[in-house]
Amino acid sequence: MKRWLITGASRGLGRAFAQAALERGDRVAMTSRDPRQLNELVARFADAAIVLPLDLTRTAEIRSVFDQAVRRLGHLDVVVNNAGYILLGAIEEMAEDEAREQVETLFFGPLFLTQAAVNHMRERGNGGAIIQVSSLAGVGALPGNSMYAASKWALEGMSEALRQEVKDFGIRVVILQPAGIRTDIGHGVRQSRPLPAYDPVMKEQRKRWASGEDHNATGDPKRCAQVLLELVDRPDPPFRLALGASGAEVGRMLWRQRIEESEAWDQVSRRVNIPTEPHN
Repeated sequence: MKRWLITGASRGLGRAFAQAALERGDRVAMTSRDPRQLNELVARFADAAIVLPLDLTRTAEIRSVFDQAVRRLGHLDVVVNNAGYILLGAIEEMAEDEAREQVETLFFGPLFLTQAAVNHMRERGNGGAIIQVSSLAGVGALPGNSMYAASKWALEGMSEALRQEVKDFGIRVVILQPAGIRTDIGHGVRQSRPLPAYDPVMKEQRKRWASGEDHNATGDPKRCAQVLLELVDRPDPPFRLALGASGAEVGRMLWRQRIEESEAWDQVSRRVNIPTEPHN
């Protein structure tokens, strides 16, 4: 039996992750800004399901909630940084408070929760798993999702270093990159005040999220949850894993484009080196 802490568990992937873990007999501490949305799981799974209110923009609250989860469950084997939302808007359209709240929620909140998790797992000495829920936006950005992508890139960069820092403690770090998953994330999209000048470049994104539904999504959250259960049970999970065929395909395309560009400009890159003197 594993003991989990999952942020943003009231909806979407977070709820699917929590329910799957509870259904197999694990115990789960779930966080949400609105704990009432998790009453159904508490009623169904009783003491195995613990709900804790959490606003990831409040740093002091993060450590308090983490400590409460440890006290209630005894210890934590898996911590999932899942909570988030999409801020839609061209860079010029964004207000400062909108941009800062996006990064606070998607990067700094997970950073400080990760810090607490590492400290707990390292001192306990039995390893553990830290799951960072990124996105295809952590590989490539679209017009209008600059702060969302920036936050995910920051999360992935931090996790690159983290993986190397905690490897010797037996702590596994996994980045999930879901794309095209049929969740209700569209209902949580926040839009900046639009400027008419950006209508041509933003119209597709605005149209996509206008209904609150992503009608092109083909991924199943329940299947994502089953994959996660398999990963946390493995001693050697992948560091990065795309969830959804479209995300895997687009991700590989973006990486290939970068490699091709790097190779095409390789001679220019090398021109900045100080010439070496020929050996006699």
